[in-house]
Amino acid sequence: MTAREYLQEIKDIRYRIDQIVEEEKDTEINILRAREIKGDKVKESLEPDSLENEVIGYIEKWQRLLGLEMERREELKDRRVEAMGIIEKIKSDKQRSVLIMRYLRGWTWERITDEMQMSDTNSAHHLHKRAIESFENLYDKNKNVH
Repeated sequence: MTAREYLQEIKDIRYRIDQIVEEEKDTEINILRAREIKGDKVKESLEPDSLENEVIGYIEKWQRLLGLEMERREELKDRRVEAMGIIEKIKSDKQRSVLIMRYLRGWTWERITDEMQMSDTNSAHHLHKRAIESFENLYDKNKNVH
C-alpha cells in the first residue's frame, strides 16, 4: 500500500463511520415508528406478532450497526495514531496541518483553504502535493523499519 492509499484509507474509514451513524439514526426512527404504529394500532393489516417481529428486526439491525461502528472506530483510532506518528515527523507546520485537516479530520479543500488563509484551493493542492511527498518518504522509511 502506498502512502497516499494509506491516508485515503483513513479518510474512507471515517466516511464509512459517518454512513453507519446515519443508518443507525434511520433504524432508530424505524424502531420508534414501528412501536408507535403498534401502540396506536394504526396498522390493522399487520398482526401484533408481525409488528413485534418488525421491531425486533430493526433492533437487531441497530445492534449490528452499533457493533460495526465500534469496530470501525477502533480501526480508525489505531490508524490515526500510526499516521499521526508519521505526520508529526514532517518538518513543515503547514504540511503537517494540511494532512491532518484532509485525512484525519476529513475537511474539504475549501475549508482547508479558509482555515489556512490561502488565496485559493490551488494553493492548498500545491501544499498538499508537497506534504504527500514528505509523508511518503517517512512512510516508506517507517514501513522498512517494521
